[in-house]
Amino acid sequence: MRIASTITSGIDAKISFHQTTSTEFLRSLGDPIDLLYMDHHETCEEGAVLHRSDSELIVQEGILAPYGVILIDDVHVYGPAREGAMGLLRKIAGRGDLHYGKGKYSIPYLREQGFRILFEGYQVVMGR
Repeated sequence: MRIASTITSGIDAKISFHQTTSTEFLRSLGDPIDLLYMDHHETCEEGAVLHRSDSELIVQEGILAPYGVILIDDVHVYGPAREGAMGLLRKIAGRGDLHYGKGKYSIPYLREQGFRILFEGYQVVMGR
């Protein structure tokens, strides 16, 4: 919190800080948001499961504004060259996209809910 406060101290904007779990923060939002940056938890199985659970909450509660986007961090953790080669091989073989990291389960879920990938790199940006 101290680091975030220091970094943003010179910004002329309304900024608020919340120290809680990701799920509780999402439940506390009153108005739909335009940009949700999902970088919570570690890049591991437990983190991927939490991201999926929070994605379900986002969809069910209508947390994202109609043209809002979700940025999921730490998805392609093996670097762009290896990820690109693996993606090409999967495409040639007729297999679907393969995502790792925090988006392992949330990205397929969000696609099922009508979201599409707007940008894909180390991070993935999704919107409707």
